[in-house]
Amino acid sequence: MVRYRPGLAAGRTRILELGSGRTFEVLVGSAGRARDAGRFSATCDPQQLATQFWVTGHGLVMVVLTGVLPPEVLDLHAPPSPL
Repeated sequence: MVRYRPGLAAGRTRILELGSGRTFEVLVGSAGRARDAGRFSATCDPQQLATQFWVTGHGLVMVVLTGVLPPEVLDLHAPPSPL
């Protein structure tokens, strides 16, 4: 189980558990399929790769939610929302 404590959320002690929930499992499956298709090294671990993507996306959202960066950075650095 990978645990991540948001450093920018001052005063919050809640620990988010990566690996719990369907969303993370979808990301692991996608990473595995991308590896199998040759988009990543054949030796990469899909769970580790998914964790890297999860933490990167979470970090971007946290800096916006905490006001460190303006919401416009999501248009530049986040994938487009399907909604």
